[in-house]
Amino acid sequence: MKYLEEIQRALFVAQIADDQNGLYWIEKLLIQLQGYCDISIRDQAVVLLNMLYDGVDWQLQEAFRPIIRCVGQHFNVKVIVQRNAKSAKDSQIFLGLGAPSPIKGNNKHLLTWHKIEDRNLEVIDNLQQEISINFGKFWKCGFYDWRLVSISEDGKLMPLEIIGKPAPVFPHVGEDKYDDYYEQSVEEEVGCIAQGRFIVHAKGMRE
Repeated sequence: MKYLEEIQRALFVAQIADDQNGLYWIEKLLIQLQGYCDISIRDQAVVLLNMLYDGVDWQLQEAFRPIIRCVGQHFNVKVIVQRNAKSAKDSQIFLGLGAPSPIKGNNKHLLTWHKIEDRNLEVIDNLQQEISINFGKFWKCGFYDWRLVSISEDGKLMPLEIIGKPAPVFPHVGEDKYDDYYEQSVEEEVGCIAQGRFIVHAKGMRE
């Protein structure tokens, strides 16, 4: 446990400093830990590998709930979250997006931050509000990771929490059915971090 905490700190530092040599050796070490006898150590090593490959630490507390999409499908994020104690006007909410570069020929994975404006917010009651943001259509194959955060008074990024079960983003054409593999198995969830991952395939590869 102690050594994994040291590896996690080293990973933080290497990512911030863009130390490619350090990241290379950390990756090799974490891969070797997949053969360790203790399953809890193996599981933690997987979490750190996700952090290394994602470039962000969003899966440290909770794994993404992935949804499969295709290039050209609509890219909407719509969730109901706990309302900030401050008024909606004073609160600062942002959506972090880790996604492929939209520039043709550029294969980099970029992290961008998008301020949630009043038009993206709909207050439901004193405890909850709906956030909806439209990014157009998926432009490339790859992972599209997102997380909603608010800025605390001391300047820290605090992840928002979803109220209730995460709803599928795209309803199926059939009534009361959803084009979402996880919809059948996910139990009622309270307090899930407002984050997710779209795994986007090429057109014609939905199934």
